[in-house]
Amino acid sequence: MVSSAIIHVIGTSMLVMILLFVIIYTSTSTYLLIISNEKDNLEKIANSIALQITYTLYINTNTSIELNYPIVSIYNSEYNIIIGSGSSIKSLYPFIKDLDDDSIYVIAFDPANNVYAYAFLASSTSTPSITVEPDPKIFSSSSIAIVEKIIEGNNIVLRCHIVGWKIS
Repeated sequence: MVSSAIIHVIGTSMLVMILLFVIIYTSTSTYLLIISNEKDNLEKIANSIALQITYTLYINTNTSIELNYPIVSIYNSEYNIIIGSGSSIKSLYPFIKDLDDDSIYVIAFDPANNVYAYAFLASSTSTPSITVEPDPKIFSSSSIAIVEKIIEGNNIVLRCHIVGWKIS
């Protein structure tokens, strides 16, 4: 009788351990998949915004553009956007790595600062030199942002303004 009780205890504990292993493995795999999908979406958003601003830079006159980007990135979660030089972004957000100090970037990141993606916009040391005002400009995905390109001699100034809020 004692041996059958020990066998049941061992069998039950093994089933519980297998169940815990499956739950932990599934949770970890699901979390990693969510993070990967969010990073992919934020990368597409950052690349899209950088491309819109790049088109504006190729126009040889003063102009402005209303940036077009989605309100949510994944699972109805909003995100933040930064346009600025690498040095100013790294000084405000030390978790963002791999940025060149002399370049201008577009960065999309979640509000918890866990996941981010960036897109190269331009080198601030190029001719003509490009600067962002204010540096960096931070806004949320639910805001309407305008980027003005102003040519001042041999310099190009990108001024970012928030003009309203998007309604989903």
